[in-house]
Amino acid sequence: MNSSIYQRLSKNGIKKNRQIYTPFIIASIVTFTLFFIISAMASTKKYAELGFRGMKETQMTLGLAVFIVALFSIIFIFYTHSFLVKRRQKELALYQVLGMEKQHLRKIMLWEHISLYIKSMVGALIMGTLLFKVSEVILTKLAKAKINSVYLPEIFPYIATLILGFLIFSLIFIRSMFSIQFIQPIKYLREAQAGEKEPKVNWILAVIGIICIGIGYYLSLTVDTFFDMMRFMIAVAFVIVGTLSGFIALSVAVLKVLQRNKKFYYKKKNFTNVSGLMHRMKKNGAGLANIAIIATSVIILLSSAVTIYIGSNKLIKDFLPRDIMVYSKPDETKEMMANVSKFMEEKGIEMKDQMQVRNIGMALKFKNGEFEYNYNRFDTDPEIFYLILMPAKDFKFMVEDVNIGPKEAYIYGPKNRIGSQEIEIGNIKWQGVFQSEEIPAPLMELGRTNLDRVLLVYGDDYSFEDVQENTTKMSNKVNYESKIGFNVDLSAKEEIKLKEELKEYIRKEKDVVYGVESFQETSELYYAFNGGIVFCGFFLGVVFMVALALIIYYKQLTEGYEDLHRFTIMRRVGMTKREIKSTIKSQILAVFMLPIVVAAIHVAFAYPMVKSILSAMYIETATLYLKVAIGTVAVFILIYIIIYALTSRSYYKIVTSTEEWY
Repeated sequence: MNSSIYQRLSKNGIKKNRQIYTPFIIASIVTFTLFFIISAMASTKKYAELGFRGMKETQMTLGLAVFIVALFSIIFIFYTHSFLVKRRQKELALYQVLGMEKQHLRKIMLWEHISLYIKSMVGALIMGTLLFKVSEVILTKLAKAKINSVYLPEIFPYIATLILGFLIFSLIFIRSMFSIQFIQPIKYLREAQAGEKEPKVNWILAVIGIICIGIGYYLSLTVDTFFDMMRFMIAVAFVIVGTLSGFIALSVAVLKVLQRNKKFYYKKKNFTNVSGLMHRMKKNGAGLANIAIIATSVIILLSSAVTIYIGSNKLIKDFLPRDIMVYSKPDETKEMMANVSKFMEEKGIEMKDQMQVRNIGMALKFKNGEFEYNYNRFDTDPEIFYLILMPAKDFKFMVEDVNIGPKEAYIYGPKNRIGSQEIEIGNIKWQGVFQSEEIPAPLMELGRTNLDRVLLVYGDDYSFEDVQENTTKMSNKVNYESKIGFNVDLSAKEEIKLKEELKEYIRKEKDVVYGVESFQETSELYYAFNGGIVFCGFFLGVVFMVALALIIYYKQLTEGYEDLHRFTIMRRVGMTKREIKSTIKSQILAVFMLPIVVAAIHVAFAYPMVKSILSAMYIETATLYLKVAIGTVAVFILIYIIIYALTSRSYYKIVTSTEEWY
């Protein structure tokens, strides 16, 4: 046969099976469009020329997203293509029965994959080019930057998308070749006559699932800091394995237990529901597990992104309460203040709302009411913690004015470290008054370390110099920090320029470079960097949501074709159309609501690690993330229900398409 015949057969094959090929082409176009957009934004060099502050850091984040989306594209297209392979097996087997050889089938599949590749690439490159500017606008809005570009994407994303597409379609073509090699026409003829066996419980796999989920949850709940990231990744791996094992084996085990309950099982509605669900879980347990895992990823990504975006503005104001902040050692504060005042007088700029904040920090242990000193702030001994001391009059500039009684000290941090006990450092004694398990958000950056941190705020009974002298006597590893701040009536550009000039002036006067920060400059850089993180979170959330919708759609299609014969038999043995539709509805609801319930549980147990990650970014998470996560779950459930409602129509259409129903 010549190539035109193979082309015509491949074209007819796609046309006859358009119900499953059209979603695959759409899935491929959407997947490669998303890859094109993220790779275009990560590789565009002109952003730096257009004054996008912090774009270098942002593009590093986007570069990581490119890798994630590329990996996801391979997995997702392989997964969706498996539905096509499964569906086409019988058709290709029929071609063999009619006299075609396997070499002929391979040529048909070659032209079929070429056609799919061309359609996917053309659609993706056109859509990517059109949507690139929209994505760019979203990123710049999140980063609070301004880019008035009208140019097209550079050449790299076009080449990268074509190469990735060629790689993926080559791989799925190779898999199709293997599937053709193992086609046995007689097998499909016998399957049509053979009854379906009832699934057996794999108790070993069920127990493995329970153990893996238990270990994963335990590891996540016991994460203390951001530095336990490897522990969290291990927890994620255990939960994924446990979820897959649970859906495949544990679900069947639960249904078997219900089946053995004769009073429950031998009722018309329960009988059909339990038996139907058992066959569904046997064939589609892994697919439902994938839905649960993807749903968990979507919820965590979106809730984290929203939390970062909402918390960013408050975070910057907490850390930089004034327009200009200058940092030094406490014993140099007076000299630093004199230099700053002299510079501002020469500039003729008024310093408004002046503030000063000082603190002392040291790593120590607290045993039997006494401190042990001279530890390193980055030690890993779980008994060591980091104590931060701050005067109440400085505390009020950052947090609030507190009314501390004589010889008292307010304590913020884990209660098991000090609690409300008498505290003695050298010749100084305080009665600790416990306030909170968490350090106030404006002071979260103090003494960043892997150790637990405890903040002690003391009153006017002792001066900062007295406390400094006593801590120096007790430990040779004490850290001192001091910062002053003030507001200025300047524009953003003038403020940033003033900061640079002040920094250079102090360097010349003192021959040292104090840390000088501008609220405007820091906020621009912070939003540029975090804007990239937030964008990636939203972007990947959308990627996974699209994948979720398409996976659900394909599941509805495949289950519809698998269940068509079974529901036809039910109709023939006497079940009414209404009873069958009721059974279908209850089974579909049970199957597709189960993953979202599991996902919500996974999100709840992932909270400690997500909180640690956000805390490492200085985002206040105690209540904000919980509120956002609950809202995200609610919105996600609504979207999930809409996806279910839309895709379930395909299932109903298939299982009611036989004339025996009417």
